[in-house]
Order: sequence, then C-alpha cells, then structure tokens
Amino acid sequence: MEQLLVDLGAVPAVARALQRELRDRHREPHRGYHDLEHVAEVVAEVGRLLPFEPLADPVAVTLAAWFHDAIYEPTAGPGESESLSADLVVDRLPAFATTDRDPLAEEVARLVRLTAGHDP
Repeated sequence: MEQLLVDLGAVPAVARALQRELRDRHREPHRGYHDLEHVAEVVAEVGRLLPFEPLADPVAVTLAAWFHDAIYEPTAGPGESESLSADLVVDRLPAFATTDRDPLAEEVARLVRLTAGHDP
C-alpha cells in the first residue's frame, strides 16, 4: 500500500505511517477474522481479479480493500464499523490527492460503505 500512496503523491514517510496505522488497526485483539490476514487475502483477491474486471478505478478498489473495517467494533450496529472506516478514509486520503485524484477519498469511502453487507 505504501507504494500506491507514494504514486498518488504521498511523501514516503507519510505513506509508511498510514500503512503502519492500518496494519496496527488490523492487529487489534478484538477483531476476530477482521485481522491483517483477512486484509491481505482481500487485497490479494482484488489484485487477482483486476486483470479480469473492467473496474472504473482499480486504485480505489485496492485502497478500499485496505480500509474496509479499519475501524472495527464487534458490538457496533449494522454498518457502523464500515461507516467509521469510511470516515477514516475521508480523513486520511485527501492528504495524498493530486488535482486529478480529488474524488478518490469519496470513492474509496463509498466502496468501504458497500462492504457493510458482505459475508466473510
């Protein structure tokens, strides 16, 4: 993810910090299957499918895979963790947006919200 963020214009140290933050969040002990291994599996599956799918924005899909359930509260109501994770996207990604990528954070947040109904 770090290189993806750098490609979007992030300073490498800032990209590393965000990657570390997301990794730390996914290592929290209360996560059940919503852990770093799950994220790695989702990111790998996205990478496997990208060549076969006419996705409008593969960068947004990859980032959504990283951010989905970045904030995970097992006692939260339906869609609440996804909504909080989407808010995190909107808070963190604009720092990396270049002029032509300004809508990126909103698209990633939208995709993260869509994960509210997925099954493991």
